[in-house]
Amino acid sequence: MAKWLEDPEALCEYLGSTVPPLVPFWVAHLRENFGSALPHLFMGEIAEWFSEPPATALDTNDDRQTLCRVLDKALKDGSTEVRELVQVSFVENLPAVAGDWFYDCFGEALRADFERFAGKVH
Repeated sequence: MAKWLEDPEALCEYLGSTVPPLVPFWVAHLRENFGSALPHLFMGEIAEWFSEPPATALDTNDDRQTLCRVLDKALKDGSTEVRELVQVSFVENLPAVAGDWFYDCFGEALRADFERFAGKVH
């Protein structure tokens, strides 16, 4: 099993090195926290980035789709701590009303968790 499926810090490091727009967020996060990863804080930052629509038509959703594939796998196959991180600090930080532009990126597990969370909000 991949380390990022077992350890919340490893998941954040993996995302911060695999999804290009998240690299500067990861570097800044580590700098601001004196080299320590705070997974729930970083995942909240990722949710905020993800929730913003692409700035221009030149922006691609490829990075968002990569993020969703990783997070969906984390929800399906991850440890309890990794699943909790994604559910509490990513899914619950998304807007309760999803736009089609990002809802389409969700895999089965992300969609189910989002729908459960959004259902609680309404």
